[in-house]
Amino acid sequence: MEQTFLERLRAQESNLNVLPRNSYFQTVEEVKFASEKTSGRSRREYYIVKKYEILQCGDVEKLVRRRPNPTDPPLLY
Repeated sequence: MEQTFLERLRAQESNLNVLPRNSYFQTVEEVKFASEKTSGRSRREYYIVKKYEILQCGDVEKLVRRRPNPTDPPLLY
């Protein structure tokens, strides 16, 4: 019983989508840079601007999934 529980717990944890730290900070910088550009964006820049936005929490910038409605709660990464 305990063995089955531990196997299910490991399987559940491995399904989480977590960005590595360096990839996270690189994506934050890409989103900031791509959102400032008005023309000449690459496909990746269009993709990340459409998928993510930056949430300012004091002096910390958080990467959040773009919300369809600005009043919806943010989904943090």
